[in-house]
Amino acid sequence: MTNAACLMKPDTVSGMGLDLESLPLNVNQGSFGREVLFYQGSVLVAFWAPHSIPCHKEALMLREIAMKRPRSLKVVKLNCEVEKELTRKYRVHELPGHILFQNGKEMGRTSGEKNREEIETWLDQNSSMEIEV
Repeated sequence: MTNAACLMKPDTVSGMGLDLESLPLNVNQGSFGREVLFYQGSVLVAFWAPHSIPCHKEALMLREIAMKRPRSLKVVKLNCEVEKELTRKYRVHELPGHILFQNGKEMGRTSGEKNREEIETWLDQNSSMEIEV
């Protein structure tokens, strides 16, 4: 954790006014284009389902990643049980599933249970932007 992160108010990320309880942001059919495809920057989309224990286990990790990289990475989550059309469109067959987008273009994908180090390494390998450390 950076010194700045230690000094920030508990309800915001780096003074950006991001509510920690809203991280990662939930997306759906109506918001996916705006939040992912038309977003100028990197977006990690986490495909999850309420019945998936690995998905629940990674929820805190995704929040921490979103907090660690607020200027270089937006983290969103998509409920596969509710958003079946998007899940089919992006051919997500294993949960948790992750797709990294850069300016609306898919840069990489991974699936299955991963620890934080594995996700961070995968993000670094698949991102075309400089990642905050």
